[in-house]
Amino acid sequence: MEKLKLFMILVLSTLLIINAVDAQQTQEKKIRKLGNRPSDANYVKPAPPKVEEEVEEEDYANLPDRDVVFDLEKLSKLATLSVYGKPALAMNGVVIAEVTVDEKGKIDIVIIRRSEFPKLSKPAHDVIYTYAKKYKLKPAIRNGKPVKQEGIQIPVLFDMSLFDNNSSSDNNK
Repeated sequence: MEKLKLFMILVLSTLLIINAVDAQQTQEKKIRKLGNRPSDANYVKPAPPKVEEEVEEEDYANLPDRDVVFDLEKLSKLATLSVYGKPALAMNGVVIAEVTVDEKGKIDIVIIRRSEFPKLSKPAHDVIYTYAKKYKLKPAIRNGKPVKQEGIQIPVLFDMSLFDNNSSSDNNK
């Protein structure tokens, strides 16, 4: 139960941050439409949100060869959360997906190769894109250059025990 509470707090805080950023962007759009009128003389434009610096092409030369990495624990939590509360989909299972990631770290193709329950194929497909959007993927590196990596086998685990009221952490209290 503690895991569920912590996970839900994390999800809710993330949603609050997203809403705050959206509100700030909406306000900035309104101000841009108004233009610089004399009444706006005291307005100080807020600094743009910090964006993780992209690696310059020459910086790749110093990096060792690497493959694209997915955090399977985070992916599993996202997958399980995506079907939580949907009785027709609330089941434990594994879906094996084959993913292609381009030179910029963007998901190019997702193909479902195997699914214990066909109903979980679509949520697994969607959650891989959600994961890539939420946790920016780093491209594969070969000979100091970012490259497209094909055929990455990703197991997507749907584990409803994450939301089980009788979890082992509660039994240890």
